[in-house]
Amino acid sequence: MNTPVPDGGAGFRAICQSWLEEGLRTVGGDFLEQLESGPPLPRLGTWRHEGEVSDGPPGSTWALLSVTRLSARGSRRSMVRVWSPQGVEWLYRSLEKVPLEAQIDVSVLNRYGTPGDRGVRVTVERPFEVPDWLVLTIRRYLGLGAGPGIVRRFGDRMYEMLESQASRTDATFGYIADDAESIMGLTPLEDSLWLDL
Repeated sequence: MNTPVPDGGAGFRAICQSWLEEGLRTVGGDFLEQLESGPPLPRLGTWRHEGEVSDGPPGSTWALLSVTRLSARGSRRSMVRVWSPQGVEWLYRSLEKVPLEAQIDVSVLNRYGTPGDRGVRVTVERPFEVPDWLVLTIRRYLGLGAGPGIVRRFGDRMYEMLESQASRTDATFGYIADDAESIMGLTPLEDSLWLDL
């Protein structure tokens, strides 16, 4: 969903926090429940699996919170934390400073204890080229075996959420797709026309 960036840090936080919270709960509620009820996640770089640095025990649900800002020199600078109640509050407070991007990336750790394919990513972004616009995205990998019923249920949930979020903003565009062809975050039309906006 695309919407103009609201004036002031409080307005920016309100829209972005609502998108991140509702998006994760709507599309990744199963993951969120595991994060909230499970043990605290290990700090970055502190877990070892078979002698190698990993993010946690294989098969466990894991999440990374990130905020990207533009430095005084004009380069992108990212800060990250693993999911925790304190980390989530840090992420939301960071929105008041109107960053370039904020993201919650949740996945099930693979057999090496690193992020796997199954998961959900909820992002708010002010594209570098058009920083007065806010692009709100959610990606959920359902797996190759996901039948039409599962895809339909997630599509219906996404539609309701997109409609709810659009009614609270000055949204100008939004879409839902059930393919993963574009890795660049382009709409299906932009992707098929090879437009890199």
